[in-house]
Amino acid sequence: MNNSLKNISDSIAIITQNNMKDTINVIILNSDSVYLKLIPILIAILALFVTAYSIYISRKTLYSNIQHNKLSVQPLLNTNEDFTFSDQGIGIKLISCGLGPAIIENFQLLWNGTDITNNDNPIIIYDSLNIHNVQLGTLKKNGILGKDYIHWILRIPPAELPFNRNNIIRFNEILELIRKNLSYTIVYTSIYRDNKNEYTLKYPFIKK
Repeated sequence: MNNSLKNISDSIAIITQNNMKDTINVIILNSDSVYLKLIPILIAILALFVTAYSIYISRKTLYSNIQHNKLSVQPLLNTNEDFTFSDQGIGIKLISCGLGPAIIENFQLLWNGTDITNNDNPIIIYDSLNIHNVQLGTLKKNGILGKDYIHWILRIPPAELPFNRNNIIRFNEILELIRKNLSYTIVYTSIYRDNKNEYTLKYPFIKK
């Protein structure tokens, strides 16, 4: 009798122990299942982050390339007072010495405060300089001055100058009269037409 009860007790203990092991295994499997479900989500989040970072780097690189391209064609206009006697005469030159062409946005030419931008017969200049012929250069809106291009703003032909090439006094006299009376303003930009990068050149260099 006692042996029977003992056998029954041992059997119950073994069954209980097995049930506990099965329960623990189920809990462990369920825990692993939760982590396994999180792995694809974590991978997707990581992929999204990598994609967003790649887009950021691409846009930053594109912006840097655009800025580099703009700088590589940046225009620069400069004024040159050419009063060395030559076959072309003497006068005021405009030189495009930048990396790229200059697009003219606005141009105004004045003589003693009078607008002579489109004046084909500048008698006012003849009287002031005591000469009979002056050639004025015009710059049209949207006109293009290519790199290294030279444009005469005001040119006095050799025929209007003293035959003696060493007559420096007369040349200096003309130069001073031009500096006193001539003024012009040029607004220009690069081929990108960026209003933020408009440039202005004024002559004379020193305000009157």
